[in-house]
Amino acid sequence: MHRVVVAAPAYLARAGAPSVPGDLADHAIIVGPAGRVMEGWTFRRDGKASSVRVEGRFILNGMEAAAVAAIAGLGILSTGDLSVMSELETGRLVRVLPDWKMGSADINIVLPAGRAAKPSARAFSDFMEAEFREVLAARSRGERIAS
Repeated sequence: MHRVVVAAPAYLARAGAPSVPGDLADHAIIVGPAGRVMEGWTFRRDGKASSVRVEGRFILNGMEAAAVAAIAGLGILSTGDLSVMSELETGRLVRVLPDWKMGSADINIVLPAGRAAKPSARAFSDFMEAEFREVLAARSRGERIAS
């Protein structure tokens, strides 16, 4: 899952769009989950890294709530691209600093080892793996993905 920085078009119209990572210090930042008040975001472009320390104006317990806050125009959010894919496709959110990369994160499903895992849990894990592979393959082909 690739990290992206997003905001609502209305927020960017009101506050202006940052052109370099350092500009984020002048913006309302949405952070989730709670407890991560101060966080550094690292960006890469053309082989160079740029880090900026951001302070969350809105600190939320879950990424779903953080995405809703971003859609409502409350600020800028860093999240996984898969979690806001539909909002990006519909234009409710737009990428901020699209020429800068933030890296990626793995998605993991943890099951008990061996026979301790219930067959239903293993089937769910297999299903989710197939779904994520399909989404990633479609994205690499440049296709829109149905929500």
